[in-house]
Amino acid sequence: MKRILLFSLLYAWAVLPSLAQTINLMNFESMSHDYGTRKEEEGELNHNFVFTNVSNTPIQLIDVKASCGCTTPSWTKELVMPGQKGTITATYNTRNRPGKFTKTITVQAAKVDPIKKIVTDSTTKDVKILTISGDVIARQKGPQDWYPFEEGNLRYSTNHISLGNITNKDVKTKEVVVYNQGPKPVVFNNVETKPYISVEFVKNQKTVNPKDSIRLNVTYDAKGVNDWDWQHERIYLYTNDDTLPKKTMYVSATIMPAFGPMTKADSLNAPAITFDKTTHDFGKINDKDAVSTTFVFKNTGKSTLEILKTKASCGCTATQPSKTKLEPGESSDIQVTFSPVGKKGEQMKQVTVITNDPKQPSIRLNIKADIQVPEN
Repeated sequence: MKRILLFSLLYAWAVLPSLAQTINLMNFESMSHDYGTRKEEEGELNHNFVFTNVSNTPIQLIDVKASCGCTTPSWTKELVMPGQKGTITATYNTRNRPGKFTKTITVQAAKVDPIKKIVTDSTTKDVKILTISGDVIARQKGPQDWYPFEEGNLRYSTNHISLGNITNKDVKTKEVVVYNQGPKPVVFNNVETKPYISVEFVKNQKTVNPKDSIRLNVTYDAKGVNDWDWQHERIYLYTNDDTLPKKTMYVSATIMPAFGPMTKADSLNAPAITFDKTTHDFGKINDKDAVSTTFVFKNTGKSTLEILKTKASCGCTATQPSKTKLEPGESSDIQVTFSPVGKKGEQMKQVTVITNDPKQPSIRLNIKADIQVPEN
């Protein structure tokens, strides 16, 4: 019996205050709106939900939140006096969202002290849920959907060929479709790029007729790059397009060492890199003076460790290790210097270290700092 009484008291203590938190401050002319049947190409649909302050004190909207990112609300930011009206505008974007929809917007309002103009009691508020709905008719897809990247009179299936992670022995080929949306034929005359990138016109077709397309095969030979980690290159294509003759495409890849198939014995006898730390926090620093730290590493494996590359992100520099080839048991270090000039607040930068350790060929060293900028 005592347990039942205790439970009842605890329940009342937990529930009753929450029930008392909601009061009626806003009276909406309508709590829902149906946009009806609309076309996808219309884009943004707007509707104003109008409310009246039905209390005897000023109120303010303290939180307005939509149920998804496709609905963007805006609202009256200033105080709403007793008897006056305020507005919440619901904006729904129909693009790429065909079909029926029902979305909600949660609105919270609180009383405001008319003199101090601050919320008098944030635990006592009015919560209303608004609803929008409709049915979006899908638009007919065309070249802008199939070839989303535009340059002059030409459109591409992609203008950025991302190869992701590849090894230094890989050769990768990807296809790009080029479409002519203009009134005249466009002829490709010349291609300019790096020696390890080649562009082949399928069936040697270099003329794109109006409302037609051709295909290009872009080949990336990582053996010729002679570098590591993230690489980004441009391809320039010269045409007779009178709108924009010089076209640009991009190729990116993250190049890692190729190890090939490894036996258990190979793995046991491989090099291994171990750092004394992988993160250093400088704490609070001023915005004038550069700061430095040292990351010490050791070859804890059973064969020669090679440091193939060290690469610092923007804002810091990293020295080459005093030793780039370490026998088992040997140590070296990398000094990292961070310049805070022109920055403020919390910052995090990275140094990438590429090695021939098959278990971790790429290691990220992190530095952090909280830059204090003096007030003028």
